[in-house]
Order: sequence, then C-alpha cells, then structure tokens
Amino acid sequence: MSTNELEAKIRELRQLQSLIEEAQAVSTGLLDILLPVRSLAALEQAVQNEGEVTRLSERCGVGGMGTEHVHPPAP
Repeated sequence: MSTNELEAKIRELRQLQSLIEEAQAVSTGLLDILLPVRSLAALEQAVQNEGEVTRLSERCGVGGMGTEHVHPPAP
C-alpha cells in the first residue's frame, strides 16, 4: 500500500471516528424524534403542526421533533 493510500485510509478513519463521537453526543442528550427528509424542497415547504408534535412527544416520552434534510450517499 502506498503512502498516499495509507494517508487516505487515515483520513477516512478520522472522519468515521468524528461521526461516531457526534452520534454518541447526540444520543446522550434529550430524546427527540428526527424526521429525515430526502428533498430540500419538501423540507422548506414543511409546516409544523404544533398540537400534533406536542401530542406525539408526550405519547412517546420525547422532548420534541425535528426535521432534517438527508443528503443521498455519494456514488
């Protein structure tokens, strides 16, 4: 394996470690329901139904709900 290949693997491992640390940080916080949305346009048009969010949050024992745009995986 070349030096360049080794350096690329090290960068990849560091990125994965960063993702793991971020996931651990999120999992130790308040419980929330996250709603992934594949389309940025759909996310921008979304309207929160506050009453329903409150009802579902209480029913599920979570702090709230949030939406996020999910980027498709790179080819």
